[in-house]
Amino acid sequence: MQYDIFVLYSIGEDEKKRPNEDRVKQVISLLQSKGITTSNFDEINQSIVIDTSCIEQSKCVVIFIDRNYFNNVSLEQWNIYKSQYQNAKASKGVRKFIPLVMEPRMLDYSKWTGPAGIDLHGMIYTDLSFDFDDEEFLNIKCDEIISRMKVIDSTIGSSDGIDSNSNSNSFKKTNTFLGYPSSSSPSTTQVTESKTSNNNSISFPALSADNTTALDCCACLCYCIFLPIQIIFNAPSS
Repeated sequence: MQYDIFVLYSIGEDEKKRPNEDRVKQVISLLQSKGITTSNFDEINQSIVIDTSCIEQSKCVVIFIDRNYFNNVSLEQWNIYKSQYQNAKASKGVRKFIPLVMEPRMLDYSKWTGPAGIDLHGMIYTDLSFDFDDEEFLNIKCDEIISRMKVIDSTIGSSDGIDSNSNSNSFKKTNTFLGYPSSSSPSTTQVTESKTSNNNSISFPALSADNTTALDCCACLCYCIFLPIQIIFNAPSS
């Protein structure tokens, strides 16, 4: 069986004394209500035995970032966080990671330290550092997260594992924005501003078929305009 996401997070309180696990569960529950399946969330952190098949059967990795998580991955001695992170990185690669920032201080990339911080540094993240008392805003942020998942794998959230838009958007896997800034990425990704004031937190739904048609029309129009000009200038003088 294949799942949509593998979840990485830490247990403990964040800088605002909020229980991180409770906040993570709230986000995951909302994502599950929207059709997202999780491979490991029910048993995560309850056993020291790592079932790598959970990672291999997942389409992407959702990592809830707080300082405690980075610190645990950085420890020299073996621990559940370090092992899960290393296995997820080896299986999926960090380009299939979706960072979610859970506390205000970690909105600053300079605080992303240790092996995990170095691997993920500069990746676009979703800001979840706010209090979850605004359910409507949290719902919007979860929709943003799902949009990011679908850029990585368009079948995410589909019960039959088939992309309903595969015919119109069959090109989008070849050059899509997977989290890292790229000079070529904006041409295949529509970037929209998030409600949050932090500039690093954005959402990006996939390019639609209508946009593709518009680009084709523009290309044809430019061809029709510049071809006659080229013929005139290249014509031999009498």
